[in-house]
Amino acid sequence: MSNNQPAKRRRLSDESVPRLREAELRKIQDLPVWEARKAVLEGICSNQVYVIVGETGSGKTTQIPKFLHQSRFGKSKIICTQPRRVAAIANATRVAKEMGCKLGGLVGYAVRFDDTSTHETKIRYVTDGLLLREAVADPLLQQYKVIIVDEAHERTLDTDALLGLLKRMQRLRKDEFHIVLMSATLDAGKYASFFPGAEIGLVQGRQHKVDVMYTKQAQESYLDAALTTVLQIHSKEAAGDILAFLTGQEEIDALCNLVKTRGAQTKGAHGQEKLQAVAIYAALPAEQQAQVFHPAPPGSRKVIFATNIAETALTIPGVRYVVDTGVVKQRSYQTGAGVDLLAVVPISKAQARQRSGRAGREAPGKTFRLYTEAEFEKLESSTTPEILRVNLAAAVLQLKALGISDIRAFDFVDQPPLPALVFVNGRTEQQKQAATQAKQRFRRPQGDHLTALAVLRAFLATGKGKRGEWCVQNCISGRAMQRCHRIFQQLCTLLQAMKLPLERLGDTQDPEPLQRALVCGLFLHAACRQSDGTFKVIGTGQEVSIHPSSVLSGSKPECIVFNELVFTRRNYARTVCNIQMSWLIELVPTYFTKHIPR
Repeated sequence: MSNNQPAKRRRLSDESVPRLREAELRKIQDLPVWEARKAVLEGICSNQVYVIVGETGSGKTTQIPKFLHQSRFGKSKIICTQPRRVAAIANATRVAKEMGCKLGGLVGYAVRFDDTSTHETKIRYVTDGLLLREAVADPLLQQYKVIIVDEAHERTLDTDALLGLLKRMQRLRKDEFHIVLMSATLDAGKYASFFPGAEIGLVQGRQHKVDVMYTKQAQESYLDAALTTVLQIHSKEAAGDILAFLTGQEEIDALCNLVKTRGAQTKGAHGQEKLQAVAIYAALPAEQQAQVFHPAPPGSRKVIFATNIAETALTIPGVRYVVDTGVVKQRSYQTGAGVDLLAVVPISKAQARQRSGRAGREAPGKTFRLYTEAEFEKLESSTTPEILRVNLAAAVLQLKALGISDIRAFDFVDQPPLPALVFVNGRTEQQKQAATQAKQRFRRPQGDHLTALAVLRAFLATGKGKRGEWCVQNCISGRAMQRCHRIFQQLCTLLQAMKLPLERLGDTQDPEPLQRALVCGLFLHAACRQSDGTFKVIGTGQEVSIHPSSVLSGSKPECIVFNELVFTRRNYARTVCNIQMSWLIELVPTYFTKHIPR
């Protein structure tokens, strides 16, 4: 097409989605982003970097890639990144349905170990991490004309690394391409100043009124308070589903089970006799995650127990009530101590507002905050980005693989401080006993790493058709083992590509080489036993105990290395390996000669 001819645009009308039922089409056209579609397209086409701020539920994630495809980018590849795999899968599935195509055709998604996209795919939803890995082979991501970074406000480590990479691409790519940043709570000015020439566009939301209630006093147990509040809503409040925020899988599974028993004893209000509990968290299988989008059966009310994944990444229809526990499970890294922490911490005010807003997407709603108003006022205004609080080792290696030789000079949105640069629990007593016995069958005295290796060996030695049954018999998560197997195959492929010798899977008779290898990788997490049975991290003097889930719990090894430190009631070392102290000085002399007396 010559330059003096206008680019041909498809009309954004009913004709662009002919396979949709009329009711579904009306829902799309009722989204706030539909009204703003012309301004959004003009903003993207007129600017290399365009920042879109729109409330969760405005339709920006599902509709803007469609608008672009239906405009002059119809023959180009459009990619939309998500911080979480569940969001990438859910949004791609939704858009494929709206466009009347199968996943893997015009619309697809790609997450680790699961890629539905083909050569026909024009709209592709992926995780931030997957796009970073694609950039290793194609540093300038030349195949994409439009790169959309969604949920940018979450500021994950991968998101920040990707934003820095995109700024580098902005300088190096000479062809026409466009960067779109989308978020519900984005500090638009900060990002506009980070990308030269960026413009900001606003998609107005349609938030209904949400009444916010606080507790009169602090709660001793947020789990007990959450269950009590859910049951009270079910028995007293008008029709509408409940969304309750918890911190992780164990809490969610526990409350789902309690609702099944206590919910049956609680009479619902307004004809909603039954209370149906569903869960949503990252590790849940995709088919179970999809249940949160299904309406409750007639005469029932649905309660969704969710992690912070439901704050902005997913819009769940039917929610009128939110139960906010005020906490989240968060990773952090103590640079001086060299220790990773996973702890339950208070949310920020921004997170509290996001959670509250989920109750008002479709109609007026209510939010029950399980903390006092005074506690709310003490919360931080926003969540600290991961780049400023987590271990950066993986990010540094990723950037090195992308050809970034001087990490200190890499352009981050927020510059990090320089020093920073498998078994299933049985539910009944009989099942718990069976799980314990299965764990003992694979137990290795060297610790959790060698025990996990024994499980993988046994899994691989079992015929493919019998592996599911083997997992059930041994109280092992089949899904977790499939993931382990895929990672194992991926590592083997990488070793072959690097022309490194592929050795056999460890020596069952001599585990010492594996223990020594773990010392070389985890030496900053080495600890020695003290007289009271606890352990002291050698480099920092921090006191830790072996986590009760470890096969070494209750034993008395002289010295250990561990994967991570988890703080609950005390500091726990998790995923632990038994080692000899002499190996520390032998294998890492420059570090341990300073810390271990001769």
